[in-house]
Amino acid sequence: QQVYQRDLGASFPNGITTDGEFLYVTDFSSNPRRVLKVDPIGNTHSTLVPNAGGQPNGIVWDPAGERLVVVFWGSNAPIKAYDRNTGSETVLLANSGVGNIDGVTIDCDGNFLIASWSPARISKFPPSFDQAGVNINVPGLSNPADIDFDPTNLRVCIPNSGNNTVTLFDYTCITSGILEGPTTIPLRAVPNPTGDRLRLDPPLEDDQPYVLLDARGLLVGGGTLRASAELDLSMLPTGVYLIHLTGSGRRLRIVKE
Repeated sequence: QQVYQRDLGASFPNGITTDGEFLYVTDFSSNPRRVLKVDPIGNTHSTLVPNAGGQPNGIVWDPAGERLVVVFWGSNAPIKAYDRNTGSETVLLANSGVGNIDGVTIDCDGNFLIASWSPARISKFPPSFDQAGVNINVPGLSNPADIDFDPTNLRVCIPNSGNNTVTLFDYTCITSGILEGPTTIPLRAVPNPTGDRLRLDPPLEDDQPYVLLDARGLLVGGGTLRASAELDLSMLPTGVYLIHLTGSGRRLRIVKE
């Protein structure tokens, strides 16, 4: 049953994502083109990005980078990032090397997968976007549209607007479980993947606040991670998660089996 409806006054709302609290929608054909921010609880909306330039299409919330990543339509399509609070813009790639990008998602290693029409392919970019996109060689694509990643079954899900089919492409993850951040001391989650409990090796020097996010960036846990203590994940479903040590800004991707 329908549970929500709001008129955004958009010309062509085309992409949508969430940070767990707000919805973010690209307006593909407005003049100027915009990104809208929707509060479904308060039943309000506002213009986050008043002029995105080009034609913003797919959008995804990146919890690790704390940014909205937007892919664009057109030749030599750009990829941009926006601050979810201020709407400030960062050009990640002025020219992605492909045209007419429709969808974007994040894989289990934190890489970005984009679906383009010209050529029809799925390209993988690192989070830094400092390398050219790599074709992951998905067969049988026909105008691949918006895209998502299934972290439970480890596959890329791609609707083909050219022939009204859906491609489910099995995907291999190489999650290292190394804690990211401004540090020279490598920290690992042990064991990773885990089925129940894990610890950090070497142990933290002191207690640190943390939040636990799922693959969608939704908050599923948090508190204070005690030095030398184990983290209990037994109540979580299988999937990929992100531990964010909020005090230091360091992040760790883990796999729950």
